[in-house]
Amino acid sequence: MNTTFKTSFFRDAKKISAELRPELDKVIIAIENAKSLNQISDLKKLKGHITAYRIKVGAYRLCFHFENQTINITRFLPRKDVYRYFP
Repeated sequence: MNTTFKTSFFRDAKKISAELRPELDKVIIAIENAKSLNQISDLKKLKGHITAYRIKVGAYRLCFHFENQTINITRFLPRKDVYRYFP
């Protein structure tokens, strides 16, 4: 699958702690290596949105849209804030 990143993701990722960064890297590598959404762990489709998904990474959520075999990673925010800004 193709993976793209929005600038909002990079802005969010720049603010995280050094301890969380290896976990985020591991999840992104798993997404890039997956051939289908079923191969990604901790994945959940968001209700009410056709293309919106999220992955748990500790107390954070990695949010993306899946359209036309492309994953567009949009946000990486704490659980308490993520649903205010995504989708």
